[in-house]
Amino acid sequence: MPADIYNLLSPIALAHLISCDGTTHHSGLLICLDNFTIPEVVRFINVLIIRYNISCTLRIYNSIYPRVYIQAESLPHLRSIVLPHLHPFFHYKLFNQLANST
Repeated sequence: MPADIYNLLSPIALAHLISCDGTTHHSGLLICLDNFTIPEVVRFINVLIIRYNISCTLRIYNSIYPRVYIQAESLPHLRSIVLPHLHPFFHYKLFNQLANST
């Protein structure tokens, strides 16, 4: 994770990350950053919170893999940021939660 991730994590980069490593999880979105350290993922989370005002938390999978959980209430805002840059094939990752929450 680059030290200057704040400047590098553009809406295009975030859309690419979601298309590759994002998955629906309950009513939110999980970004799997399994090859990064916990401090690196916390730095990434801080960028999502500070730069994009996205509510998210750290999740640990299988006791070792850090992941970012973006909460359902932030999905409309996240969609407004990344949909212009996200290929339509991957839209289900941001809209599937609507079907799961009913």
